[in-house]
Amino acid sequence: VRIARDITGSGLTVELNTEISLNNLYLADTNGTQRIYIAPGAGGSLRVHGTNALFDTVSGNFRATVSAPITLETDLTVDGKYEFTAPIGDDGNARSLVKTDAGDITLSATNTYGGETLLRQGVAALGANNAIPDTSVVNLSNTTTTATLSLSGFSDTIAGLRSTGNQKHKVQNGSAANPSTLTIAVPAGQTYAYTVSQSDAGILNGGAAVLNVVKDGEGTQILSGAKSYTGYTAVKAGTLDLGATSNHLASALIVLEGGTLDVDGAAYVMPAGQTNRWVLNPAGPSTGLLKAGTLNIAGGVVDFATVGPLGDETFVLAEYTNLIGEAFAAVHNLPATLIIHYTYQGNKIALRPIRTVFIVR
Repeated sequence: VRIARDITGSGLTVELNTEISLNNLYLADTNGTQRIYIAPGAGGSLRVHGTNALFDTVSGNFRATVSAPITLETDLTVDGKYEFTAPIGDDGNARSLVKTDAGDITLSATNTYGGETLLRQGVAALGANNAIPDTSVVNLSNTTTTATLSLSGFSDTIAGLRSTGNQKHKVQNGSAANPSTLTIAVPAGQTYAYTVSQSDAGILNGGAAVLNVVKDGEGTQILSGAKSYTGYTAVKAGTLDLGATSNHLASALIVLEGGTLDVDGAAYVMPAGQTNRWVLNPAGPSTGLLKAGTLNIAGGVVDFATVGPLGDETFVLAEYTNLIGEAFAAVHNLPATLIIHYTYQGNKIALRPIRTVFIVR
């Protein structure tokens, strides 16, 4: 389907009014300034089939808005500037959404396609919460260009984050006012690696508002390289691997609720301006584990939160090969029934119950 004309006024609206099956959609405003709207009309939708399916704005510096729902029977590549305000689903065969050029796209609906969200160039922004499907892995991979995932003040859960090739990709909030939370829920048995080599790339705020990162799911997410975002980092399940280099976090608060925060056996320093909070939950995951090589706790500030009553359980907080510092610099909300043991089993920091000894005379 090709729509190309000199558009004047407030733009051009095309109402479908039925299901349209197509392979490619080419949109062009030869005037270059107006917007083209693809609207459902009375129950209209798009069904994308065939091979090498492409939505393209082939000329003009304009945007296209698609408000008709889309069903993918093949992977869909998007070039140009598009906003999708209706759901993109698929036929049950895990179709992917692929962004390939320097333009930007906005996802403003709760999409359900089952494949990857592959960003090779330009910016993919969220226009609503949960726009990327929970089961989709975001893949920022290319050898020559840079791509950005911008949450834009919204929050989302994805199944993993990975990259190859050019290592200048970005994952950011990008909002001036509203915080965003990215939850990475990697399924059990899966490992994904997101790697950057540039200090201005990686995972960052990208604006005045902060980005928070939550690791969930029993799988492993590796975040290697710059991590300059200042929102909180929470580990709920599985492993969040910070890599052996650039393994520090700029977060003011790190919450260890379950799973493992791992630095691949490298040295790790707990800075004075950062709070590490362990959530103690005997009925759930117990607590989270910090795993390092040489662990420097001399400036460490720690805090504890409890879920439910505490019994006789020992909570292992950290595991190390070498310990620098005799104790945490500051400890807040330590339960009265527990004591910190810094050399538990020789290479662990643990909370152990205080034993009461009764002497019978």
